[in-house]
Formats: sequence, C-alpha cells, structure tokens
Amino acid sequence: MNHSRSALSTVFRRWVLGLLLLLQAPGAAVLAVGPGPVELLINPGFEIPDFVDPLKPMGWESTEGWVPNIGGPGDDWSPSVHPAGLLSFGNSLDVVVSQEVPLSLMPGLVESAASFKLEYRVARNQRPGEYWVLAEFLNGPSVVATLRRPGSGTEAAPADWAIYALELGRDTVPNFDQITAVRVSLFGKQSEHIWAGHYGPFFDFVSLSVTPQAPPDIALSESSLAENNEANATVGILSVIDTNAGATHTFTLVSGAGDVDNAAFDVSGNALRLTGSANFEAKSSYSVRVRATDAGGLFFEKAFAITVTDVNEAPTDLALSASSLAENNAANSTVGTLTATDLDAGS
Repeated sequence: MNHSRSALSTVFRRWVLGLLLLLQAPGAAVLAVGPGPVELLINPGFEIPDFVDPLKPMGWESTEGWVPNIGGPGDDWSPSVHPAGLLSFGNSLDVVVSQEVPLSLMPGLVESAASFKLEYRVARNQRPGEYWVLAEFLNGPSVVATLRRPGSGTEAAPADWAIYALELGRDTVPNFDQITAVRVSLFGKQSEHIWAGHYGPFFDFVSLSVTPQAPPDIALSESSLAENNEANATVGILSVIDTNAGATHTFTLVSGAGDVDNAAFDVSGNALRLTGSANFEAKSSYSVRVRATDAGGLFFEKAFAITVTDVNEAPTDLALSASSLAENNAANSTVGTLTATDLDAGS
C-alpha cells in the first residue's frame, strides 16, 4: 500500500473522481468494484516534506497535518518522524498526536457512505512498547461514535510489523448522517521507562478511508409494450432508488445475465427504447440488462423482462374454395367456403 503525502485538495479530488464499492449482491443485480477508497487523512504515511530543515533529519515539525498534544512536565520527548517515514513516540506518558478532518469540505460524502475504515501498521521499537489508536466521529463537539484499539487502556506493540483494521458501518450508528468531522489520535510509550529518546512503538501509516454506497436498485416505470410499435418507441422510464438525495445517474445496457435482447434496445437519457417494431406472434417477450452509474463511478446492474402485448390485427387475405357453379342449381346452393388469413391465432 502506497501512503504518499497528500493535501486536502488531493483528498477532495479523489472523492469526486473515484469511490470504492465492496458489496456484491446475489442474482441478476450486481454491485461492482469502483476505482478505490476515499482516503481522508493528510500525510497518513508520515513522509517528510521537502521543506524540512536538513539540520533536523528527525522532528515532529516534519509531519504535515498531525498535531501533538504536549501537555506538561516530562513531555520533552515528543513524537518524531524518521527519514524513512516512521513515526516513533518518545518517553512521555501523556503525549497524544491527532488530526481532525472536517467532512463539510466534501459535500455528500457522509450521506453516500456505507462505512468508515481505520487501518494502521505498527511494530515495537528497540524496547517493548504500548500504544492505542482512536478515531472519534464528531457532530460539532459531540462524539457520535468511536473506533478504538484496544477497547480500553493500551496494548503491547507487536514484535514484527502488523496491520490492523477497524470499521464503522452505517447500520451500527443510528445518527450516521450527522457525522461532520473525524478526529484520529495516536498514543505510544515504552513499557518500561529505561531509555530516554524516541524508543516507543513505530507507526508506518495510519489510514482513515470511507467506503461509499452504490445505487441500491433500479426501477423501470413500464415493462410491457404493444406490438406494431413505431421504431425507437419508449418502453419505460428508468430511475434509481438511492438513499443519497440529489444523486445523479447515467443508464447503459451492459452484458451479463439477462442481456439476451440488449441489441434490440437502446437507452436515451433515462428512457429504455425498443429500436425496431415488436411482433407478438414472432416474439412475445424480451430480456435486457441495465446499469446505473453514479457520479462517483459506482454502479448497480439489473435485468428486466419486457413483455409484448398482442394487438387485434386485420386479416391479411381472404380465400374462396371454389369460384364456379353449375347452372340450374337449387336456391341457396353453396358456391365455396370462405377462409381468412389472420395473424391473430384463434381469430
């Protein structure tokens, strides 16, 4: 995973251009994978910017976006970033570093989100160490929900590098849409305060990302069409049932289960059209597969059955079995039997 230094403008651009979909629904309706998750933190990989003073190869001032809470006596050894991009904690007992992300800069992000994911990579330094990681989901000053490892207190940093992930789903938070900001905080220390210096746990990266929801369903206003229609007749109007108010979608015909008759149809705007004329006697039903794609690139697919209804058509021909009669016939003699050619069976 590449955790390069980013700016908030880059975060916003990534939100506009691409989102990740993680679900796949069963049957004909399929949710597909989008371009990638939306990463919210600035400098999640603790890289040192080019403007750092070369005389200070290590120093907290080299971590764009993150803020230390230096709070009292014994806090001289604040966290530091190594040139390799590793954050290490000092010998302080109460230093916490944090970063707050205002989600108001990305309109619609929370409303269309399925979940938030907190992920990090950690290992012990030269001495055994302890740490905790916390994400607080805020509505103004109030905490709506939290993700924390461990659940309370601290836990030992692993001897080898390990990646941990925590996820906050929409279904687990009743007021999920009220989240306006996220604050991520880190803490680390030596298990025993024997060595002075930056010998607390190492963090390689800390990532906070959001997984948006795809359009949950597609509706078609009508699913039947009378035969003998004009070319490019509208079968019905396509629409998306989307929890994200104001979302826009484009509709296309795609290959997959249920696409048997896609070639006979097209989509104009949100209208599903039959390009030719239907003939009930030749084909009484069609099957097409439609994709709805939102502005972020997420899409949902669904197969629709289109029924052709019969129309009472005029006979196309008339036949007489005999066309001659001998003279001197009796009254009301039969000349011949009339039959009609009619496309409507049973007519």
